[in-house]
Amino acid sequence: MRHLTTLSLIFCLFSGQAQQLTLSDLLSLTNCQDTACISSMARPMGMCLARAAEKDHGKWLPCGQKVEEPTDVRTTTTLWFSGDPGSYYRYVLGTGDTTYAASLTKELEQLGFKQERPQHGGFVYLSGEYPRLEIERAEVRSGNIVPKRPDDPKSRYNKPLSELPEPESNSLREQGFDSYDLIPSLVWVFRVLVRK
Repeated sequence: MRHLTTLSLIFCLFSGQAQQLTLSDLLSLTNCQDTACISSMARPMGMCLARAAEKDHGKWLPCGQKVEEPTDVRTTTTLWFSGDPGSYYRYVLGTGDTTYAASLTKELEQLGFKQERPQHGGFVYLSGEYPRLEIERAEVRSGNIVPKRPDDPKSRYNKPLSELPEPESNSLREQGFDSYDLIPSLVWVFRVLVRK
């Protein structure tokens, strides 16, 4: 897997914003097998660990975005990692940006990955160049949480904070929110699976 490090791109700052991650960036992370390694490689790419994570599990958001802030899946790229040292490691890039997702799909073909079979709302892609890897591209329907204060207008998507897990609902209550809107959204997910 050493040749994958050649896929790593150096990110430049443009107008104060980090460039978007590419699939080549995601593939370059597959040499990492723990969150510390991924954090050290993801930081120059503009992605920072979002919260304390276990060694084999983590979530990264664009640096500067606070974990408490609601994530707008239409514009925010999220990076996840989970690993089972005995069987596989999974590296995941998610976005709600249609144009960005289309460019990532095009990059799949440019990297030599071919659509092989349907799976979970999408397809599995394989490449002879990367025999231990498979990439799943899926469209996942989810909801974007938008916290609401007592005097904010409520929409048809409004729900009480009690429907959220306790740590999140308590944190939002402390910030003065009393409910939230759950806005339906479509997220494109690119999973790189590395089998042992």
